[in-house]
Amino acid sequence: MSRLTPSPSSSPQGSPQALPARFGPYLLLHRIARGGMGDVFLAKTGGSMGIEKHCVVKTLQDSFLEDEHYVARFIEEARLVVQLSHRNICQVFDVGRVGHAYYLAMELVLGRDVRSLQMALFERQVPLPEAVALHVAGELLDALDYAHRHCDPTTGQPLHIVHRDVSPQNVLINFEGEVKLIDFGLAERGRALTSDAVSAGEHTVLGKIAYMAPEHARGEVVDARADQFAIGVMLYELLTAERYYTGRSAEQVWTVVGTGRHEPPRLAQLEPTLQAILRRALDPDKRRRFGTCGELRDELLEFARTREAHAGGRTLRQLMNELFAGDLQATRELLQRAARRSPATLTSAPPEGAGGRVIQSFATLADTTLVPDPTEVIPRTALVLAEAPGRRARTLLLASVATAALLSLVLAVAYVALQPAAPPPRAAAPPPPTPTTAPPTPSMAPTDNALSALPPAPKAAATTKPAGAGADARPRRDPPTPAPPPTMTVARKMAALKQCDAGCAPELRRWEGRLGEHPDIMAFKVALDACFRACSDP
Repeated sequence: MSRLTPSPSSSPQGSPQALPARFGPYLLLHRIARGGMGDVFLAKTGGSMGIEKHCVVKTLQDSFLEDEHYVARFIEEARLVVQLSHRNICQVFDVGRVGHAYYLAMELVLGRDVRSLQMALFERQVPLPEAVALHVAGELLDALDYAHRHCDPTTGQPLHIVHRDVSPQNVLINFEGEVKLIDFGLAERGRALTSDAVSAGEHTVLGKIAYMAPEHARGEVVDARADQFAIGVMLYELLTAERYYTGRSAEQVWTVVGTGRHEPPRLAQLEPTLQAILRRALDPDKRRRFGTCGELRDELLEFARTREAHAGGRTLRQLMNELFAGDLQATRELLQRAARRSPATLTSAPPEGAGGRVIQSFATLADTTLVPDPTEVIPRTALVLAEAPGRRARTLLLASVATAALLSLVLAVAYVALQPAAPPPRAAAPPPPTPTTAPPTPSMAPTDNALSALPPAPKAAATTKPAGAGADARPRRDPPTPAPPPTMTVARKMAALKQCDAGCAPELRRWEGRLGEHPDIMAFKVALDACFRACSDP
């Protein structure tokens, strides 16, 4: 991904307000992204005695407040998420309302997610050191063990928190090499979150299929051992630089994940002790896995000790600063520019529509547009409602805590630099010839490998439509058109498009089967929606 350079913010069409703008206790400095749930801003708070703190503020669209049952369902979730305080969990520290706008404030994490780290290493043909992979897994297991054991502070009763969506996109690494788990919004016990969820019996399947435990994919009520399975999948991918389900399409993954009858090709090539640890964590029968994530962590730490793999954290910090040095510098320049802005002339303003053009970066692509990858069941959307009195006059505190964008976008501030032109999609590149949807099978193959160096995404406005496709096949620029209708999943759209004439066939074939590996999921969404409109419009 090319380095983006900052440019001045400007008000989007239809908004009278520009940034910076005062918003309750926060000064909104820069809009990071606009997603289906709302806007995400770089902000700062404080100012007394010259002491300020940067953070991320996520606002919620009013349309999500209409369903009272939907809102009330997440009252307990809000209490769960705000209570979590661990060095390896990205902290949500404030929720509230300013006027009609509800918001959530969280820790600012400057860095990248694990998937981006994998992609960067693959592009350079550099393997991830074993010590780093073990370090990342150990930090995540420590965070999960803490969350799983967390008790209500007033009653002492265990809360039985389960993450249910542990995946590389939900793990951030900052430039100090610190590992942060995000997106605890799915941490409620087996409840459906949106109408886009895929039901299995009476329960709802949430999260990314490629990292689901078999019992999770079957729609059963899950416990902490489902998170353990996801860590096992992630660790395998970090160690081998290939997908756990490599060589399988999304449809094929669906057929095997619920049974657990899948052995990744390189598992048997791992060191015997490490192989045995992973096999236990990945056992299809959860009763045969480790009792807790803490037990799995201890086994991995002991293995690392025997291998003298003690420098994982230090090596990770060095990798982040070497691979993403340009992003770190761009972030510093942006924060310096924001610090020079004087708030003296600012007036209070609602966040809706405020700020510059939407920033395109890896963290804004997959989730803010509510487009799941092929192994992701639904967009992770949730509402949070709570009450908290105090000087900040926080009432009916409602915000979004489940969407990966909400927390992944904390990470996006590392590249919170505007593209010189809107809309966000990047420059066009000729699509590779793909006569069939079957991906190549060799290890490290570019179309089916998690670390694949895929070609740049096509420019959305120049979608590869054949001659004769109507003008409606071009995506609308401002604002980005949401997928019609909201309850129609990507899988259903793709199935519908297969019945369409040849106008969409080349685009569909080019993306099908490798959607989850491409860093620019937004380009797929734009192309898919354009084709869908062209086929659906009378």
